[in-house]
This record gives sequence, C-alpha cells and structure tokens, in this order.
Amino acid sequence: MVLNKVLELFCVKKKDSKKKGKAINPLCKEYGSESDGYNLFNQFDVVQDFSDHYYAKNSPGKTSKDWVKTIQNEWKLLQKDLPESIYVRAYEDRIDLLRAAIVGPAGTPYHDGLFFFDVRFPSEYPQSPPKVHYHSGGLRLNPNLYESGKVCLSLLNTWWGTGCEKWGKTMMYSLRKPPKHFESLVARHFHERERVILDACDAYISGAVVGSSSAKGTKHPRDNNRSFADFKKSLEKYSELLRKDLAANRTHFLKLTRDSPAAADEIVECTSS
Repeated sequence: MVLNKVLELFCVKKKDSKKKGKAINPLCKEYGSESDGYNLFNQFDVVQDFSDHYYAKNSPGKTSKDWVKTIQNEWKLLQKDLPESIYVRAYEDRIDLLRAAIVGPAGTPYHDGLFFFDVRFPSEYPQSPPKVHYHSGGLRLNPNLYESGKVCLSLLNTWWGTGCEKWGKTMMYSLRKPPKHFESLVARHFHERERVILDACDAYISGAVVGSSSAKGTKHPRDNNRSFADFKKSLEKYSELLRKDLAANRTHFLKLTRDSPAAADEIVECTSS
C-alpha cells in the first residue's frame, strides 16, 4: 500500500494489526464526516464531498470489476490496520481518491505537525502505482516532498531544509487552511499540542537541535557560529507568528466547545498546565 511508503518518509512504524486504532472526539457537529455521527473522528471513514481534492478533476477513466474489488480491499485494510498517527478519508462517489493526514512522530523534525496527502488510484492499479500529492504550502521539507506537492518515494527517512522555520511554517499552513473533512482534527490536534509546540520553539531558540523538542536536548554548537544567529533570528520571527495562529486556534476551539462543560474543563486544565 502506498501509504506505508509515505509513512516511511516520516519514520512512522506500521501499526500492530492486533491493536485497535485510536479515535479522537470531534469539536462540534459542523465538522467530522457524514457517516460518523459526530461522536468520533474516526481514523478511517467514507465521505462525499471531494471538491478540494487535488485530483478531483482527473477522470477515473474506464475501470473494471477487479479494480473496484481491489480498491474495496484496500479500504478494508485501512479500516483495520492504520497506525495511530494516520487518518484517512475515502470518497463514496470517487473511490479512486483518498486523503490521508499523518501526525509527525516524536523525536523527529516533524514532531507534532500534521501532514496531508491526496492519493489517486489509476484505472491500471495495482499494475500502475497511485499518484500522490502532498499539501506543501509551498515548502519543501525533505528531498521526497517538493514545493509543488510532488512526492518522491525512492529516498526515505531524510530531512532537508531550514529546520524549525519550515516546521513552524507547515503548522501555520495547516492551521490557516485545513483540508475539507479534517477541520476538527486540525483544531483539536493543535489545541492539545499548543503548549508542547511553543515549548519546543523556545527550546530551539535556546539552541536545542530541531527534533529533540527539549531544552535539555543536544545543543547546536554556537561558538562563532553565524548560521545559528541567523537561524535564531528567523525562528524568533516565525515562532511569534505561529504563537498567534495557535492562540487564534485556541479561541476557535473554545467557541466550538462552549456548550460542552466536560470539554471546557479539559481546556482549562490543558491551558493552565
């Protein structure tokens, strides 16, 4: 499955098939998929509106019964065997399309980020590989993920770019423009991780290596290091912008959960810690 390859880009291990996937509570009934009853943000679900999908205008072409059966089998595998860090939406009227969200794993430069991919299965699948588009926001995170959204799966487990600057910019892009059917996931994800993300920014400004997410982690050598000074200046600028976006997301989250006392208690506990 192509998603296994995409997961390797982020150093995510395949889930133990004996373990159940994790679901999170949605924020309000305006969000979530059409079929989940708004009780859970399911890891896998089937939705209808594919209008903002990158491959929406690509015709599925002439398909066979075997092809349909193959896609249906893929859906079954996704329903029962997704790692906890990945969420998928398939489309009822366009079974050749799906969208995936991957949570960046801890201990890597991708930590706490949300990364979105649009996938299209050609009529020749599985003889021909799927097409994959990354929601890049114009940023290139590593050699496999281009600014244009092109995905190259030939090189794995590599990091490339200006460290935390792109880490922060990617978060801002997801916060400002969450893909359809993932709005509640984005809002809750960044609300729950706001403190961790901001603490990581402070740690990186203090010299921690990007990905360590700890002020006690390995430090960048700073003696006579002009590049660190430039990095710190750039990071301070973008971390302030990220801080504002996270605050706006918190306000949005509070508004969506204002009618839920349990959620409000959870928010107070989270933001005061």
